[in-house]
Formats: sequence, structure tokens, C-alpha cells
Amino acid sequence: MQLDKDNENELVVAYCETSGSKITTNIACYDYNEKQYVQGDVTSAVELTGVVSPISENNYINARQNHPSNEKVMYTFTCNKQTFIALEHIAYKGTQCSYECHIYTVDGGVLKEHSNWFEQTNGSSDYAQACQKVKTFFANFGITRNNYIVPSDYNKGRYYEINFESDIELMYRYCYYYTEDGGSRKDIYGFDNFESAAELK
Repeated sequence: MQLDKDNENELVVAYCETSGSKITTNIACYDYNEKQYVQGDVTSAVELTGVVSPISENNYINARQNHPSNEKVMYTFTCNKQTFIALEHIAYKGTQCSYECHIYTVDGGVLKEHSNWFEQTNGSSDYAQACQKVKTFFANFGITRNNYIVPSDYNKGRYYEINFESDIELMYRYCYYYTEDGGSRKDIYGFDNFESAAELK
């Protein structure tokens, strides 16, 4: 897809790296020349132009910390003829919810952070206020968000959903959660292709 005005296609990929007690989420941008790919010049068809690392979190998976649900979603949207890439991160720990969003533009194949938002709730008492702040943040891009989290029962292994508008192109969603049955715990890692959710073993 063309994410800037240089008439060249870009590929955007999100991936995680684990180092010690931290998990880092990276977003990589590649220039992509389809003509070179078709002609067999695969090496020159894709070129890495930039990497950003917007999210770093504790490695609760290996540390076995009490962390019910963790979800990352990446998508693109257009505002005032400008294409943006958004990465949202939602993490639950007990009654607390942390919400983080980074929004990028692409300039010459390089990712540049346009804006970001972080919000943390201490429970249901300030949940509505946090939702309103997020709604205001997205309104600046012409996106209407009535709320940003639809809570569910994590003990049944359901995803925490994020609401989107129809003109947003979803690119990626990854979710970690666990289920408990009779005192035994099962870790589940899910990648959702927006048609069906698959459990990865």
C-alpha cells in the first residue's frame, strides 16, 4: 500500500522481541517494488527503511505473573488525505487497565511518530473517564470511538475487543490470555486474522 506521497508501496510489519525481563514491540517499514519482484529481482524488491519500538513491557509470560489479558492491534486510517498507522496496546492486571496508542506517519519510507496516548485506570471508578479521554483523542482524527474496550470474561478465554470504524483497515491483532479450570492454568496465544481466531500451540 502507498502510505506516503512518494508513489512507492510500503510494507509494514509488527513483531515482538524478548530480552531479559522485557518484551519489546517493534514496527518495521519496508519499501516494496512490485515490478522488481515480478521480474525476479526479489532481493531489491523489498528494502528495510525504518524500525520503531513503541512498546516495552514486563515479560509476564515467562515470569508467570498474574496478567489476565494483553492485546495489541495495528491498523491504518486516513485523515485529511494523510495515511496514519496506529498501534494500540491494552493490558489488564487485576482491576487495572492500561491503554496505550502510538500513531505514525510514513515519510520517504521512514516511520515518524505523529502522536501518542497513554491512559491507566485504577478500577471501575475512573474507567468511564478514561474512555472519554480516548474518545476525545481519536476525535482529532475524525474517528468516532464510543468506548475503547468491551470487557468480557477472561476465565472463559475470550478476547477483549476494540471498536473500529468501517473505514479503518485492520492489519494485525495479537492477544495473550489464560484460562483456569479446576485450579489448572492454560496459557493461550492468539493471532486474529479478523475472520477467525486461531489458538497457536
